[in-house]
Amino acid sequence: MAPGFTSGSITFDIEKSKWPHGWLRRIGEEPVVFDPAAAKRSAGQIESYLWSKGFFNARVDDSVMTAKKEAMVQYDVTLARPIPSLRYVMTIQDTLLYTLVMMDTSNCTVREG
Repeated sequence: MAPGFTSGSITFDIEKSKWPHGWLRRIGEEPVVFDPAAAKRSAGQIESYLWSKGFFNARVDDSVMTAKKEAMVQYDVTLARPIPSLRYVMTIQDTLLYTLVMMDTSNCTVREG
């Protein structure tokens, strides 16, 4: 008997020739339909990540290359110098909250300079 799986009392045999797209089950992954909107969205997500890391002038361009029935997306990332934050000011008017925040400043990763 060919490999298959059982669900309750019904056995599904994935090797049967009558099974639609049985060859897909043998080769592994099923094909994915290319979505150009998803490629643009991914470029925007890369740009957002770079923005969060201080690369405010970064630019991400996506280009799609097709060959036969396959598509490949290439992302070209252009980075400018990261813009460091030169100064920050904490204004806390609640004195109790201010003391709690100041007690935790030794754990802060932001340093002056």
